[in-house]
Amino acid sequence: MSGPLVPDDDLYARLEVAVDASPEAIELAWRALLKQHHPDVAGDGTDALDRAKRINVAHDWLSDPALRARYDADHLGPPGAPPGAPNGGAGSRAQPAGHD
Repeated sequence: MSGPLVPDDDLYARLEVAVDASPEAIELAWRALLKQHHPDVAGDGTDALDRAKRINVAHDWLSDPALRARYDADHLGPPGAPPGAPNGGAGSRAQPAGHD
């Protein structure tokens, strides 16, 4: 296996952004959260440091197109699958009957 292990938690939730967030939205969310939770602001406790590290990991993965694609494939299924459909969910794109 090449590259770092894919994080197993929800990086989008960690940055408080949608799965389809633009790179700009990810950057803005990261900056805002880090300003709020950085140990220099939130205190020197282990919790503050851990939270800042987790925010940075989420940013690192979601701001890099290749890493984001790996993360999305692992958590959201194949490219083109609707967000939230695990592994592409067969039949997840079907439209309800009677809607023309």
